[in-house]
Amino acid sequence: MIYGSHVTAEIEVRYRLGTMSYVLRTGTNVPGGANDVDGLPVSIQIPEAAWDAPFVDVAVEYAKRSALPKVDSLRRLTALAYEQQTTYFAFLGFFIAIGLFNAILSLMLRDASFTWYAAAMGIFALYMASTAGLPRGWTHTALQEELVRSVLLASYFAAVAQFASVFLTLPRAARELYRTILGLAALNFVLTVGDFCLGDAWPFATLDEVVGYALLAALMVAGIVMIRRGMGSARFFLVAFIGVVSGAILREFNLDRLIPGGTFLIDYSLEIGIAFEALFLALALADRTQRLEEERRRLEVLVDIDALTGLENRRGFDEALHREWQRNARANSPLAMLMIDVDRFKKYNDRYGHPAGDDVLRRIAGALRATIRRGNDTAARYGGEEFALILSATNASDAALLAERCRLAVEALAIPHPAGPGGVVTISVGVAVVVPVSDASPLGLVIEADGALYAAKAAGRNRVVTGTSYQTA
Repeated sequence: MIYGSHVTAEIEVRYRLGTMSYVLRTGTNVPGGANDVDGLPVSIQIPEAAWDAPFVDVAVEYAKRSALPKVDSLRRLTALAYEQQTTYFAFLGFFIAIGLFNAILSLMLRDASFTWYAAAMGIFALYMASTAGLPRGWTHTALQEELVRSVLLASYFAAVAQFASVFLTLPRAARELYRTILGLAALNFVLTVGDFCLGDAWPFATLDEVVGYALLAALMVAGIVMIRRGMGSARFFLVAFIGVVSGAILREFNLDRLIPGGTFLIDYSLEIGIAFEALFLALALADRTQRLEEERRRLEVLVDIDALTGLENRRGFDEALHREWQRNARANSPLAMLMIDVDRFKKYNDRYGHPAGDDVLRRIAGALRATIRRGNDTAARYGGEEFALILSATNASDAALLAERCRLAVEALAIPHPAGPGGVVTISVGVAVVVPVSDASPLGLVIEADGALYAAKAAGRNRVVTGTSYQTA
């Protein structure tokens, strides 16, 4: 039994029995040619008596480069064909699964990176289906089969090039490299089709392969460039393409008879390389998504942070007040608020200037931050020279005690201020406490604390005044 690969155009066997010479021909280029055994790509069965004939001459014609035909018993070759089909279908299932998974993520996340990656996996799944001989009968000659596979492979690398451009943000980060990669991908596709359409008349038979390797090299360079620019996910990207390049090189060496086949690693080197690439690109996408999520969370935090003092800003204060209001309402525990104002701060700015005033606000913020120690307490810059503290599960006496510690901490900074009480920067503090009700508004607590603050200022500043505790309606 003799059989070749999917790109074997024709097998011709000549042998002699006695005084008679025989010729057997089959293959996709032979009119009416058919495989003798179903499941083998191109096969021909030799009569058992011919094995002891004076000679058996085998001639093979290929559509393009292919592995040498195998000669063995029908049973062993059929088993080998079954093993190949099983392997192809395993790879096919893997790439379909990866493609569908990323297509779903693309729809959920609206991320073009996942879209192009899903497209690349889908195209390579079609390539694997074609390699496995599916669907049967869609081409008539080995040349057509190889053309379909080569076009699919070129399309796959074009999709990967577009994925890399989006994933690595090349249009913005490295525009010239981006144009080079897309140009090489387009040229690779055109040369692949041209190589088949023009056949022997094509003067640059190996140019498409050169351009293909140049494209892979450019993608690896893009990964290196983005790693050097601090893109952590690009490390996974670079490792992925090292796998593809290694698989492609092994495949080319095998087709050029530079290294022998017959092992899983060599016979399926390209498929293994692209499966390796798929796994690491999936890791790269996961890493990139995680980094984007961390950046989004960081930006969300920054939105709630006052740039000058590092405390919560008014937006952060409102969110914390609503959160703690509901929490203490569920626990039926008191919620305290401290409203704080820097005494005669306008006069300090007029005397020392706004940069000095900003420094004072930063130092006061540090003192307030150091005073509260519980994780669910919030210190915020309420506006201008006003600060606010939200104290969860804190009664009136404890809130007043903490307010006094804040006042003393700021006074201990001993920042000179001739117009301030005692000649240093001081604060006035208003305290309000309430047991919240979930469907009531926390605005009353703010108004009560603000009223206590004004009472402290009216009483001479640099002091703490506790407002009357009230019940929410």
